[in-house]
Parts: sequence; structure tokens; C-alpha cells
Amino acid sequence: MLANLADMQSRENIPPVIEFVWRIGKEKGLEDLIKWVESETAPQTLADLNEKIGRERAAVEQSVNHLLIDIPAADAVLDRREVEIRHWFYSNGRLDAHGRKECRDADDEVRNVILDLVYSFENRLNAILFIELYLPESRLTHDAERWDYQDMGTPLGALHPLVVRWRDRAHCSDPRTRYGMWKSVAGRIKTRDDLHRQPDVCWVADDLLNLLTRLNKGYNEACVGFTFAPQQKMIRGLLLSGAPFAFWRRCACADWELFKQELDACARAGSLKDLPRRIRDMREEAQYNATHHAADLVVLWDDPGRNPLDAQLSNAAL
Repeated sequence: MLANLADMQSRENIPPVIEFVWRIGKEKGLEDLIKWVESETAPQTLADLNEKIGRERAAVEQSVNHLLIDIPAADAVLDRREVEIRHWFYSNGRLDAHGRKECRDADDEVRNVILDLVYSFENRLNAILFIELYLPESRLTHDAERWDYQDMGTPLGALHPLVVRWRDRAHCSDPRTRYGMWKSVAGRIKTRDDLHRQPDVCWVADDLLNLLTRLNKGYNEACVGFTFAPQQKMIRGLLLSGAPFAFWRRCACADWELFKQELDACARAGSLKDLPRRIRDMREEAQYNATHHAADLVVLWDDPGRNPLDAQLSNAAL
């Protein structure tokens, strides 16, 4: 195979063997292959190859639109009984629309506003709609992915990738949320290019000390998973560790080892950035099976690089 690659004509002045080995090395994290290419390739050729790969990734990612929805809690101090729900719609990596709407702080009214927004944006440009809900810490275990969509009998999370984000941290105004830690952990993941690799999961057992020890010492995995249904103090420990990507069940399951095996397989079936889409597929299966491991799954997907609640990023590209 390598002999055939060597005989092929170079594209964009990039030798096919060099391109092949570089792609394998970067995708699998094989440092020996990466160092070999770096030693055998001119800096400009390597820069051209990285630019080419970047263009390919951008072309793929353009087929995904992102709908970010900010859902605050009503301000009891001001005796407010209404909430202002804001949204941002990103298409082809650029902010395409944004707006706001007030409604009563009642679950059914908030749900209706969100579902109306999904309906408004889901068919634009024939792309996948990735839904990100900014929620206060107390609401992060909300079951929005179970909502019946348009009275179709199909859960929202089985139709679109749906994740939650920690609203308090995204505002980056309260040092108690450890905003800097979040940016640092996410930056480390992106520097290692983990978003485009098959992720390993950092599995945490049901022990607060174990959780803090594993996460605060700097775990190598890109995503965190719980082998138990975490209580609020555990979720807070996860958030304060800076973890941007994680998942957990709201309630216990019959076989945690099988749960771990199935979610490990799901994680390693593709790149980290596409994991919410694969979980959407699992949720589609779960709608017909109440005991399915994805039937009660919360997905935290909190990328600081796409955060319109940060004023410095509100008009920036993804």
C-alpha cells in the first residue's frame, strides 16, 4: 500500500505517503509517526497539509448548525415571575440570528418557547441542528431531551443532538465558578486535538474524594462519565474541576458495567466532537426501550469557544 502511495502523483505539492502517515498519526495519537513526518517534511509542506485538513474539517462542520438557548431562573429578589429566554443561531460557523422572548417561569411555557425555537431553525440549510441549553446549576439534570416534539410521539433528544451547559460559568462573572479552570481544561483538550480523535472516557466511581482526586490532578481523558447517578454535590464537583464534556444518568441502572461498556463503545465509535450525534442515535433507540442506557442520560457539552454569553465572543465565529 505504501508503495502504491509513493507512486501516486502529489496533490497540492504534498507527497501522498506523507499525507497518509500524518493523518494516521494525528488521528490515532501515534507520536512516532508524527515525529517521523515532522523530520521528513519541509515546514511549508506540513503547513500546507494542516491547512488542507483544516479546510476538510470546516467543510464537514458547516453541515452542523448550532442553536444556543439561555434559560435563566426567575429573579426572586426582584419578585420577578417571568424569565427572558435568549437564543443564538450559528450557521456555517457564523452567528446568523439572535433574539429574546419573555415568558412566565413555568415549565410548560418555557418548554413551548424552546420547542418553537427548534421548529423555527431545524430545517435551515438542510443541516443537523445541534441544540445547546444554558441552564443554572440546579437545572442541569433537566429532562428536555424527553420532551414530546410537535405531538409526534418522538422525544426531542431522539431528533436532534441536545446537550446542557452550565449557565453560571458561561457568564464568567463569578470567580466561584472557576471560569479560568474551565478555559484551561478545554484548551488542553483542543491543543491535543482531542476533538477530532476517538475519545477515552474518564470514569468516576461513587465517591466525592475519588471524583475530586481524579479530576483536579489533571486527567488525560477528554470526557468524563459517572458509573452511578450523581447527586448535586457530585455534579458541582465535576463543574468546578473545569470539565467541559461529560455525561451521567439521572437514576440508577440495572447493570453499571454494561452501561460503561456501551458508552465506551459509543465514545470510541468516532471523534469527540461528534459524540453528541452518536448519543442522539442511542436516544432514538431508547425511545422504544425504557431500560436502554441512553433513556435517562444527561450530556454536558460546554465548549468555551462557542459562548455568546461571554461578551468578548458574542460576535465571534465558532
